[in-house]
Amino acid sequence: MRIDKLGRPYDGWDDTIEGQGNKAEAVRRAFAEEMKRRAPPNLKTYRGTLSTGGVTGKRRPYYLVRNYAGALVAIYLASFGRDLYLAWDLFVRKRVKWRNLGIMFGIAVALSLLTLWASSALGEGPSPFALGELFQESQALCTSACFVIWVIVVGAGALAAGLELHGNRYAFFVEDTGYGYQQILWRNIAIMAGLVLALTILNVYLLAWLLIIVLNALIIGKILRGAARAFFIEVMDHFAVNDTRAMVLTVDKSLRRAVDAAGLDASLLRPREMLQAGQWTRII
Repeated sequence: MRIDKLGRPYDGWDDTIEGQGNKAEAVRRAFAEEMKRRAPPNLKTYRGTLSTGGVTGKRRPYYLVRNYAGALVAIYLASFGRDLYLAWDLFVRKRVKWRNLGIMFGIAVALSLLTLWASSALGEGPSPFALGELFQESQALCTSACFVIWVIVVGAGALAAGLELHGNRYAFFVEDTGYGYQQILWRNIAIMAGLVLALTILNVYLLAWLLIIVLNALIIGKILRGAARAFFIEVMDHFAVNDTRAMVLTVDKSLRRAVDAAGLDASLLRPREMLQAGQWTRII
């Protein structure tokens, strides 16, 4: 699994125990047993390998703890020379509701075709290639203008989605293969090209229906679920946030208990938080 696909990093902790690098495997086993003993609900714990990407990318073994809300804690336990290195990182990935988006797009396409058929049958309305009255006299010019507009719209949407979901605006265009090399995601580009072509053909009607459907989905999401993007992106509610915090605390406490179980002293590890001037301050 590519580490940059886990989502945005939101929290983390690490430390070393001097001279105990040979205890790494013992701590790993103790951590797995401790997580089983605690039996936290709605969590999946498993061993996995994370990489920087590409055939020659670096790879490291991790324990991964995932919950239902798209949050994941990656735990790395390994020797660092003679010392024992322990670390965990919390990643949160926004989950797109692709089924909802597909349904909305399908409805928009169906309504666009129905509107186009009705307009043609009645002998009214613009050509499906028309951008508006400004271009009605020149269909070729209109088609070119529509194509350019949709290229800009789809491209800008992909850039915004990459930044929102992966923290990298170019995530849907290129990916890092490791060691500074990048490769173009031709499949994604082909999908975008097909989308641009479909949008250019249907144009006015599809744009109008998409705007109507999206605006209604935003309004209904805000009214029913308190979040305008509720029908587009899986939004973490207050309960999911609390469950994610509980997951992080469970991992942190299990890791410290595992250190003790392996015959080491967990008190040597620095705390995750400390109290300063009456306020809890993270040490990261």
